[in-house]
Amino acid sequence: MTQWNDMDTDTIKCEYVRTNRSVKQQKIWLNDVLIWDSSDNTESFFELIK
Repeated sequence: MTQWNDMDTDTIKCEYVRTNRSVKQQKIWLNDVLIWDSSDNTESFFELIK
């Protein structure tokens, strides 16, 4: 959770999958809205501008 000030807070959640050899990011949510899924085949880089 990131609290920008007394009134404005954002929550970022990530889901990972662990195998014997690696940890892979699967999904990312911003304020409970899914914003990235690994099945989309896109990079998981985001810029949050307030």
